Amino acid sequence: MSYKHLPVWLRPCFLYLGLFPEDSKIDVASLIKLWVAEGFIKPTKSQSMEQVAESYIRDLVGRNLLLVESKREIVTIHDLVGELCGVFEYKTVTIHDIVRELCIKTAEKENFYCVQRDLNGGCEFIRDEKSAYFYPQESVSFSENPIVMRIGQRQASCECRLSRVLIDKDWLDTCEQVNLRYLYQDFGTSPIPSSIALCWSLQTLNTEVANTVVLPSEIWNMPQLRHIIGGCMRVSDPPPGDILVLHNLQTLVAVENLVMSEEVCSRIPNIRVLGVVYRSSGEQVEQSWSSHLHNLVWLSKLESLELSHFGEPYVGDPFEKLQLPNSLKELTLINCNIAWSGMGMIASLPHLEFLQLNGEAVVGPEWNFDEEIFHGLKRLIICHNHNLVNWTADCSNFPLLETLLLWNVPNLDEIPLEIGEIPTLENIIVVECSESVNKSARKIIEEQEDMGNLALRVVFSSGSDKLWWTHKSALERIEEEDHEEQIRTLTFTTGADCSAKAS
Repeated sequence: MSYKHLPVWLRPCFLYLGLFPEDSKIDVASLIKLWVAEGFIKPTKSQSMEQVAESYIRDLVGRNLLLVESKREIVTIHDLVGELCGVFEYKTVTIHDIVRELCIKTAEKENFYCVQRDLNGGCEFIRDEKSAYFYPQESVSFSENPIVMRIGQRQASCECRLSRVLIDKDWLDTCEQVNLRYLYQDFGTSPIPSSIALCWSLQTLNTEVANTVVLPSEIWNMPQLRHIIGGCMRVSDPPPGDILVLHNLQTLVAVENLVMSEEVCSRIPNIRVLGVVYRSSGEQVEQSWSSHLHNLVWLSKLESLELSHFGEPYVGDPFEKLQLPNSLKELTLINCNIAWSGMGMIASLPHLEFLQLNGEAVVGPEWNFDEEIFHGLKRLIICHNHNLVNWTADCSNFPLLETLLLWNVPNLDEIPLEIGEIPTLENIIVVECSESVNKSARKIIEEQEDMGNLALRVVFSSGSDKLWWTHKSALERIEEEDHEEQIRTLTFTTGADCSAKAS
């Protein structure tokens, strides 16, 4: 009855869930890309295909046909930072075994796909007769998320020409993948061949492997591309001549030394997620060089940006003329060597909710606020910064801040006490900082408790130990055992259930 009451547009999305192995955790972001690649999602005037797919996920969850997996248990500081950085922004989902069997039986009945099982009853492979898809039981690793799509080795090469989803290494060279929309390939140390342009329907290209992959200039002539994801990629400059705009491209991450020239920016006007790594060594550092990051301001749809630099400093600082679009919601800077005085430009971003400053992202001993206000900032992370000594700020500078994380900021004198007066503040997390910072954090929570603020939580950790999420009884037990080192790594929560504090 649950299936019969599904709208027509939801039925193929639901039946598709049967392709995933039993009891597997399905990554929502990957599932959405696969639905789009399979042609199940149609855009509307007000929503992109990805947004429509997200509404389908919510609908299936609301009907109890999809079960939302709880977030990974947070037991270490790395888990905590992962959550704050949005690693778990897209939750995983799962499907009940009985519901999965319903998907498979209904799919076979409607000739959507068929399942062939081995003698022991296990699923050997799944085949879509119309498109010649093969799904063997062994799943393929996809950045820790299980993916079931893989072209099997049983079919002839000509059969895969109609495939929409392909995870394999050799088929691209032997077939013209005229209908391919989702490609996951490990090209090893070899550059991606220019023949990839023959996959003119390709929407998602995933080369998320350890080796650096070189994308040919032909990639700029593939207008259907929506997501380019890699572990480490180099993108060739656009070919001269006619400019083909990639209106559909939304994701471009892990790209090395991408020069954001006017031509490049004009070709990706609707990009939403961008990650660029700038590396310098040898002769590069002796030459004046510019990444033209002032052109980022023209990317009016950009929501998430990560910029990082590794290696020796350039003669021409690639971040010297950085300008950012007002659409930005998430910003991560790693070793960018921006002065604290330059934070005014970042503070002026009206929609910025997440800011991570890692390593020497910002340099200088003092961060003093004049009239800078981060109007919408909810999460602020400062990691591995050995420069910052004095920080002067008050609650008016971060009116909506919810979480402050300081990790390995050893030379900072203290956290501004006025930070505790922010009405929305829920968490202050202090990891591997000086004792004076720890004392200021304790003083903040004491003052807030005295004022009746029972919502603020302060977390201390040595960085290598697990985080302790405890209540009063656990604190008293450890105090009786006189484990002073453990007490320093405990989470202290205001309120009647946690009256004991660190001395």
